[in-house]
Amino acid sequence: MGDHDALGEFVEVIENEKVVFTFGWNEPDTRYRPVRPRSPSRSFRGDDTLVRLVHSGLPEDAITDHENGWQFFLDRLATVAVGGELVQ
Repeated sequence: MGDHDALGEFVEVIENEKVVFTFGWNEPDTRYRPVRPRSPSRSFRGDDTLVRLVHSGLPEDAITDHENGWQFFLDRLATVAVGGELVQ
């Protein structure tokens, strides 16, 4: 995201159905540090146009920031999925 260095890996990929991956911030001393690199899995599942996102294992003080971030990017995904253009 932007200028932030993240690190993770794909754990499970089922084509057209599911993606599970680890994720964390690989930065020394920032507000993002509570989520360490390769932290517990995130899971995306798709059912036609429905995307479910489960982000588990977050420290309490990181939940709101991640909720806001995921909502921002999921809104952008919804826009382009129907042929819309992103406004910068």
